[in-house]
Amino acid sequence: VFALRRDNRLLATALVALEGGLPDGLADQVYGGHRRVRGHLIPQSLLAHGGISGAGACRGARVMRITVHPVLQGRGLGSRLLQAVVAHARQRGLDWIGTSFGVSPALLGFWRRNGLEPVRIGVNREASSGSHAVLMLKPLNEAGEALYRRARGRFLERFPDQLAETLQDLEPELVLPLLRRAP
Repeated sequence: VFALRRDNRLLATALVALEGGLPDGLADQVYGGHRRVRGHLIPQSLLAHGGISGAGACRGARVMRITVHPVLQGRGLGSRLLQAVVAHARQRGLDWIGTSFGVSPALLGFWRRNGLEPVRIGVNREASSGSHAVLMLKPLNEAGEALYRRARGRFLERFPDQLAETLQDLEPELVLPLLRRAP
């Protein structure tokens, strides 16, 4: 748990989970669809759904939740807290920082402004949010960069076909932002 405080008052918090570093045999089972691993959402998703072999070996920090006091939102405090999370992840030698959430234009914009890019979108809407889940990554070193490039490339390669098939109902205001910064 990360917290941003001022004068002993809580301004923002972030809940972060360490993920990855899966043993090869376990990662192979996840990749083959034979096993699921609790607490490793991003590596598991990239292995099983993204088809990215080796995604389980990289270690990262997944931001599960980030909240800013409602009165203080829009002042950059969430971004400031996220910068602290990134700095901590780098100090620990992690390969990536990531997140997954029910996508909306505002949330997508926040994470993009903080250097994360979409690498996967779920084909079904989540029951809790009614939105498609998007998975976003930011590489922190060479290993993270290699994983990011493979995952981002796979996403950009598949996304147009998904729009014609499984993502036909995706809101138009999300399509262009998801493709932004694509080659």
